[in-house]
Formats: sequence, structure tokens, C-alpha cells
Amino acid sequence: MKKGDRARIPYILYSVLAENTDRDHLMSMPGIIAFLETEYGISPDSRTILSYIHAMQDEGIDIRFVNHKTTQGYYLCRTMSLDQAFVLNDAVSRIRFLSEEDRTVLNEVIGSSLSVHERRFLSQISLTPQHEEGTRTLDSIHTLLSAVRSQKKISFYYFDYTVTKQKKYRRKKERYLGDPYAVVSGNGKYYCVIYAENHHGFANYRLDKMEDLRILDKEYERKPFRIDDHMRASFNMYHGTAETVTLKCRTDTAGILFDEFGKNIIISEVSDDWFTASIRTAVTPTLTGWLLQFCDRITVLKPESLIREIRKTGEHIMSTYAGGLKNDR
Repeated sequence: MKKGDRARIPYILYSVLAENTDRDHLMSMPGIIAFLETEYGISPDSRTILSYIHAMQDEGIDIRFVNHKTTQGYYLCRTMSLDQAFVLNDAVSRIRFLSEEDRTVLNEVIGSSLSVHERRFLSQISLTPQHEEGTRTLDSIHTLLSAVRSQKKISFYYFDYTVTKQKKYRRKKERYLGDPYAVVSGNGKYYCVIYAENHHGFANYRLDKMEDLRILDKEYERKPFRIDDHMRASFNMYHGTAETVTLKCRTDTAGILFDEFGKNIIISEVSDDWFTASIRTAVTPTLTGWLLQFCDRITVLKPESLIREIRKTGEHIMSTYAGGLKNDR
């Protein structure tokens, strides 16, 4: 053994076990010795290797020895299981607005917690859907988290896409200015929660529509802000000031309401066929559209403003399709 090789053995040994072993793929002591000699040109004896394994175990590294009738050997117990890695890998694959480069980086990070055998298996069973060209979302997240942590103002351009898929900048391409409070996800997209002085309130901006994002050398004073309250009011497609909505519902819609609004719903006046539900949500066109799906099973009792909006929407639908119905006769 060359001079200095002994000091390298613990690191090399850990790397070999991390890369090549898991609970289904063990390395025997002769196998470890042969691998070290073939791949690294070092030949420690079994006593030396065992002493280093014990030292790593004493430091909290979970190296285990299995002794079955048919097989025996060592493996490194993972901090992430294969099923956990599968879930994370699948989640990354479904984020539409990540660039391929970002997606590759994240999958490599996930894969680094697995053995080579598990990575190979994961690549065979994981979903790899086709995505639109994504933006460098990780870069934006890094910038925004830095700004949130240091309480620095940010500026950026914000755009939409036209029917010809061209960028159309809002405010005639004047820069937005605001105070970032959080980076959140909702509806399959990432958003930055920003407080705008000119609007005196918080709003969500999609990361994939923010361009030329910059941190300004100007701190801001934080306003009272609770992320849970903001998420409840801003996402699930019901953004706005929450108010109490009272509904008369058929009993078979209870699960649907719980799925949509959570279980913090006040239920009253329950009968065999109907019950009354009170929910806290913003009254928005999205809510109106959702309720129209259940026009024969859910009836709005309050507020009056929502009842008027549903009537108005119904009349507009009838007016829009009235001509088509006449032509069909």
C-alpha cells in the first residue's frame, strides 16, 4: 500500500458502499477488497476495512451487515428510500415550468441518495412526460429566497403570452417593484408573494412570467403576514377577500365540498337528503363556475351578491346559446 493510501481508505470505502450497495445489493468483504484493488489500486486487508466500518458506525453512519444462509455482506442504509425517491422524482417530472436543466439537476440530487442499482431501476419506472420549454425556475427561486431572507426589494418585468405565443409585457414593459415575502406553489406552478406599496396589498406573481429579476440594494420593513392565511385566501382558485357563503346541499355532495374547501366547514340542518353548509371563501367567477356544475344538487342561500352573479351567468349562457337552439329546430 502506497504512502497516503491509508488516509484515503475511509472516504473511498464510504463512496463504494454509497454507490454500490442497498438492502437488496450487498458487498461481501472479499468483494469490497477486490473492488478496491481493481478500481482504486489499493489492497487493505479485511481487518483494516472492518476497523474503518466500525469507526464510521460509531460516527452515526448506518452501515449494516447481513448474514443469511444464501448471502452475506455489507450495505449502507439510505436516508431516502426508493419509494420516497420515486414520489419526489415524479413530482419533479410534473412541474411544467421547470427547464430541462433544472429538472436534471433536481433528479440528480434525488438520485445521489440512492445506489446505482436503485437509480437504474428508478429511471426505468419513472414518468418522463413531454414538457413545454421551461424557464430557469431554480435560478428565480434562488434569487427570490435570497431577497426574502435579506428583506430586500426586487424589480422585474412581467409578461403574458399572446395568441401567437409571443411575450406581451404588462405596464408597457415598465419594471414592477415590490417586497417579496414567500415563494409558494399552487395549481402546478410557482409564485412569489409580493407586497406592492402602490396597491397596499399582497399579490401572487408566477415565476415563469417574471423576467430579468433583480434584487435591489434597498431593505423593506415587513408587514404583518401569515403564509397559511394567505394561501387559504389566494389559492384553490378562490383569490380575494373571504366571506361566509351558505349553501343548501344534497347529502351526496358532502365529500365533494370537503375535497374542495377542506373540513373546516360548518354543517347544520342535516336531513336524510339535504344539509346546510357554511364556508369561508372569496366570491369569484371561479366559485360561480364551480357551483354551476352542481346546479341541481347545491343551492346558494347567502350572500345575495353570489346569487345575483349566478343568475347573471345563467342568463348569459342562455343568451349565448339561444341562437344555436333555434337553428337546430
